[in-house]
Amino acid sequence: DNAEAYPAVLDDGEVPQHLRIKGLLQVERSSTFSWTSSFIVVMALLLVAIAAWCSLLGLGITALIDNVHAYQVGISEIGKWVIDSLRRFLPESTLKIVEDKFQNFVKDAIPALASMVVSHLEVVMCDFLLFLIYLGFWIFDPLPIDKEVS
Repeated sequence: DNAEAYPAVLDDGEVPQHLRIKGLLQVERSSTFSWTSSFIVVMALLLVAIAAWCSLLGLGITALIDNVHAYQVGISEIGKWVIDSLRRFLPESTLKIVEDKFQNFVKDAIPALASMVVSHLEVVMCDFLLFLIYLGFWIFDPLPIDKEVS
């Protein structure tokens, strides 16, 4: 800056006075076309990124809801494997109780768990969307950099 309150190069004392570099940071604002076109390009890129992120997250949520049955089958197979491994340690009556409770868990808890995950993802998606909107306003209204600010 002109008052040399913010030096562009740190003074280490070894550089002679005539070789020290001084500068002034200025933003070129004379071309309205370049400013407007860059603003439109950045805004379009941000909107495309937000739209792509929202659509991909939506596709993931839809796939999770549509494939809950596959998750139930997979967890049932794991449960059967665990129960088969416990056959040599536990009596048959205990194994029957454990197997019934596990099948009830898979039938009831897995869809509830998927629903809970989807609701949490929706909340996170809304929060992130609000953050991106805030970030967009912050990016598109930058702090001025000129002589009056410095």
